[in-house]
Amino acid sequence: MKVGLHTGWLIGLVPLLVAGFLVESCRGGQEQNVSAPLPNGDTVVVKVAVVYDDPVVKETGLRLHESCRLYNPHDQLPMMTGYMNEASHGVVRFEVALEIEADTTFSYYTETRKPVSADDVYGFYRNRHYPQMGDGLSYDYAGMVKHYGFDKLRNEGTIDEVWVYTHPSSGMFETCMAGPGAFWVNGDVFDVPTLEKKLTVLYCNYERTVDLAMHSYAHYFENVMTKVYGRCDYDQATEGDLNNWERFSSNNLKYDRYEKGAAHVGNCHFPANAVRDYDYENTGYVMSYCDAWDFYPDLSARPARQVNCSEWGNTQLGYMRWFYGHVPHFAGVNPADGHLNNWWYYLVDFDGAMAREKEQQ
Repeated sequence: MKVGLHTGWLIGLVPLLVAGFLVESCRGGQEQNVSAPLPNGDTVVVKVAVVYDDPVVKETGLRLHESCRLYNPHDQLPMMTGYMNEASHGVVRFEVALEIEADTTFSYYTETRKPVSADDVYGFYRNRHYPQMGDGLSYDYAGMVKHYGFDKLRNEGTIDEVWVYTHPSSGMFETCMAGPGAFWVNGDVFDVPTLEKKLTVLYCNYERTVDLAMHSYAHYFENVMTKVYGRCDYDQATEGDLNNWERFSSNNLKYDRYEKGAAHVGNCHFPANAVRDYDYENTGYVMSYCDAWDFYPDLSARPARQVNCSEWGNTQLGYMRWFYGHVPHFAGVNPADGHLNNWWYYLVDFDGAMAREKEQQ
């Protein structure tokens, strides 16, 4: 097992910060004066431990990704951190604190508890049989955390999150959480009694491109914000009762009942104009209040305008960057609901963000 510890090292793109606008061209070519956005929140550094589950296949003598002709996970990581740092407008900076070239697998056959070896996975690909979670495969999250000492590293503040780059037959959820007060984040809570803080584990499938890793993290974000606001249920809400998370994540299919033909930003699977899951290339237009979220919490600062897939370049990667780019990232607390104006804090330090709420009220 090769381990490298990094301090002060940043992989990423330079965030493109928006200082604010006083005048914008609106529908019909008219201009409207609007207030400047609030200052950005302070930058939070997120120290990531990265596990490359890419062992050598005995039959080929090559790493698993090479044997199965999958993407090199080492190439995926810089893109992931770069795009996420850029999209956060500088309020979050993902830094790689620890890298592990794994020689141990924590995927196993559910019934027998036998480990899934690199040669097993190579056999899956050679026979074009790709079992997934629910097909008799599971992942030992607690065993992985204990094996690498991530519980101790999390407790002492050396790491904040764990990202595992592994194969598609790993049996992993997209994201899981352990630690005191852990909750569902698109994956089961797993138990590590020695953890004194919450720890999130992200699964990055190196069969897929970076947009899918961002997609998985978006589901994590959705579950965290639903926990913050206590609800994401459009059928239960009336227009005046919509919380800000419901409003942000509403596409036209949901928001149409409150305002015909209108939407806000959308969610991971459904952009503002989507009519079905994964509808990232829909050329149909809807009116979206996406620009108003750049002035959060003043959602009256910009009017709705027409958007379609050209807004994000007709790709899932473009939409993921567009989606994250509209997430509120500002200083202070929204007096209307008592929650932070910077939602990224909840994503990367849930307990710290809840404490900030109380301090700033």
